[in-house]
Amino acid sequence: MAKTVPGANTKLQKILTIGGVLILLSAMISSLIFFYLYTQEAKKNAINDATRTLEAVSKLMELPTDETPTVATVTDKTKLQKQPLFNKAENDDRVIIYTKAQKAILYRPSINKIIEVAPVNTIAPSPANNKPTNAIATASATVTPSNKEVKAILLNGTKKVGLTNELEKLLIATFSNITVIDKDDAKNKSYEKTLVVIVNTDAKNEAEEIAKKLNANVQTLPKDEQSTSEADIVIIVGEDRI
Repeated sequence: MAKTVPGANTKLQKILTIGGVLILLSAMISSLIFFYLYTQEAKKNAINDATRTLEAVSKLMELPTDETPTVATVTDKTKLQKQPLFNKAENDDRVIIYTKAQKAILYRPSINKIIEVAPVNTIAPSPANNKPTNAIATASATVTPSNKEVKAILLNGTKKVGLTNELEKLLIATFSNITVIDKDDAKNKSYEKTLVVIVNTDAKNEAEEIAKKLNANVQTLPKDEQSTSEADIVIIVGEDRI
């Protein structure tokens, strides 16, 4: 009959206990390392997404450079419909909020298009899943050319419907002194590049500044198009704005 050595069971229990603790600690450390790496990767992805978003939007419109915006992703559009900016929002749209400039931009990356631009005081990014990031916009600042009111006629020089409405929103959000007095289709529907036509020479400086911001050409009114004496400038939207 085998003899039981006094204290052997106790030593075995201690060894098993220590082994269990070590296994548990190893699992906890592994979990902590995984969680750290996961959060770092998520943070990196969020910053990269914000950077890509701002770079894409900066090619479509001028962005302020004197502040770091909040870039967020719409995850549930149904909770946003009470706010005018988000009437046309879809899930996975990006919201860019400039609190200092009091401007909010709704951007749809799937089609690379600005859906809405609205002057706002503050829009809380609670419905979105991205926190503010340190991504920096690389576009030039939005400026107001002067205090002189500029009356503009917008003509759609393409076959795509709705471009003058989009341009009007962009102009109003970017230039505080511009008023759109009329919108219509151009006679020619094949303008490749957006044109700014100076009707009133007193608005020459403002027209050139607007053209610069739109990356448009300044030229005389094409012979097929018409203006009115009430307008200071005519902007013909080309295919480069699609």
